[in-house]
Amino acid sequence: MPSVCLRAILFTPTGKSVHENKYVEIFLLWLSQLIKSADLQHTDTFELLIDTPTYDKLHQTSFNELRNALRCQIKYYKLPQPTTLTAGCMWKYMTLDYTQDIFFYCDIDVLITKPLRVLTDCMSEDTVYAHPEGFLHDPVYGSNFACDFPKETLDALSKDSPGYSAGKFFIYGKDLRNRVFNYIQTLHSLRQRDYPMLEQPFYNRALYELESTFILNTTVLSKEVVCTNNRNYKKEVAVLFDCCGMPGDDMAHIHKLICLVSLLNAGVY
Repeated sequence: MPSVCLRAILFTPTGKSVHENKYVEIFLLWLSQLIKSADLQHTDTFELLIDTPTYDKLHQTSFNELRNALRCQIKYYKLPQPTTLTAGCMWKYMTLDYTQDIFFYCDIDVLITKPLRVLTDCMSEDTVYAHPEGFLHDPVYGSNFACDFPKETLDALSKDSPGYSAGKFFIYGKDLRNRVFNYIQTLHSLRQRDYPMLEQPFYNRALYELESTFILNTTVLSKEVVCTNNRNYKKEVAVLFDCCGMPGDDMAHIHKLICLVSLLNAGVY
């Protein structure tokens, strides 16, 4: 059974009060569901990337009790507060060291509803497992991509080319993960402006431009495995429940999470 390094990020941008940041409460709901369903073991690691003010606020909540309920290893990386949402979301792609087989990034509005081994036991090395959520021509994924993608890359794409969600992905192999992450960081450093959907266009461009160097699997994270905002929900196969929405809208996200957790706990889902 391959081991997993699961990364989550939690931050309060400069200029926003940490006491008004509802993503702290969203994280607690997410973590409780992780403990309940993901079945992480002592060979696995949970990484939390967090800024110091948010870390201090977190320790004034039920976090300590929840943390003690985790059976896996825990690593904290305390970072300076990001100045923008995009800067915070770029924490996803930091090339921090780990010893596990599979790297799994998960947004804290993506609840895990079954043991992760349901997915990871069928994964292979040197593979990126991405969720084809929409179409690349949608600005959500390609954000003005005609200007950002090289012409030769664009010419090879069809109008039905998928747009991949940067909110959850698995990468089997540390060298591959570092190669993809370094490329995303380079794209971000060369950007002319920030995008409404933050760093997701860079993630998509990296997958398309590096695809010839690794295996890109888009079937494991199918629409049945990943239930997005209550669509296509199948209790028998759903492993991830994505409550995605407008980035940074913590009030909308916490309302979704409260509704979903209440339905899960009641056995409705």
